[in-house]
Amino acid sequence: MNPSQITVDCSIPEIDAIRVVFGDVCKIQLCFFFHVDQAWSRNLLTKVKTASTMTDETVNQAVKRTRGLMIAELKMMMYEVNITAVKQKTGGFQNRWIHTQREFIDIWVNTFGCENWTAAFMQEAFNYMKTNNCIESRNNQLISKYLKRIKNRRLDQLVYILYVNVEKDMKLEEQRV
Repeated sequence: MNPSQITVDCSIPEIDAIRVVFGDVCKIQLCFFFHVDQAWSRNLLTKVKTASTMTDETVNQAVKRTRGLMIAELKMMMYEVNITAVKQKTGGFQNRWIHTQREFIDIWVNTFGCENWTAAFMQEAFNYMKTNNCIESRNNQLISKYLKRIKNRRLDQLVYILYVNVEKDMKLEEQRV
C-alpha cells in the first residue's frame, strides 16, 4: 500500500504514526475547514495568553480580541489558493504572534505546517476530500455494532473482533457490491 495522501483529524500522534509508516512519500492533509477550525478554537482557548499586569476584565477583553484577530488571519490563510500568498501570510502571522503566542505558533505553524491545512497545498486530485466524514461514519459503526460501545477493551480482543467479525462482514459487503 502506497497512498499519496491521507486525510486525518488534527492529531499529532496520528500524523507521527503516518510519517513513521509511509515517510515523506505520503502527503498528510488535515480535515479541512470544520476540524481544523475546531482545533484552532480549542487551542486558542488554552494557549492564547496576554500580559498579567492587567485587571481581570481587561485581560478577558484582550484575550478575546487576540483570539479573534488570530482566527481571522488563520481562516484567510486556510482558504488561500496561491502558495506564495500562503507563505507570505504565514510568515506575517508568525512574525506578528511569535513573541506573545509562541506555544500556539509552535503547534500550528511549526508542527502542523501550513502545507497540511491550507487550500493552496491540497492536491487537485483530492480536492473533493476536504473532510473525513465517511471515516467517522465507519468508525461509529465499528464502535456501536462490533464493540457494543464498550470502552477499554484489551488489544487482543480488539484484534480478534476486527479480524473475525469486521473482516468477514467487509468481505461479504465487497462481494455484494
